[in-house]
Amino acid sequence: VADIGLTHAWRGVAETGTLLVRSDVGRRAALLPRVHLMALALTDLRPGLSEVLAEVSALAEPPRALVAISGPSRTGDIEMTLVTGVHGPEQVVLLLVG
Repeated sequence: VADIGLTHAWRGVAETGTLLVRSDVGRRAALLPRVHLMALALTDLRPGLSEVLAEVSALAEPPRALVAISGPSRTGDIEMTLVTGVHGPEQVVLLLVG
């Protein structure tokens, strides 16, 4: 498994810092490495989720799935111990491309 995975986001949501990845982008590069480096064009940044959902609805052939990433993988067990990086990368880094 590689230490860093590089993918690109289809859209970004400025309001929440969420990045949306289409299902046809390699999920292994996004989920298996410890660090996920994502590139996003500034032209693909939207103010809120409603704008992105309207765009998806207007597509003639929408993606089969969209993965919403808002930070590193986090989980808590029954004892409420927070652990990062169990179901995905420990760190997500965004590169905005103008």
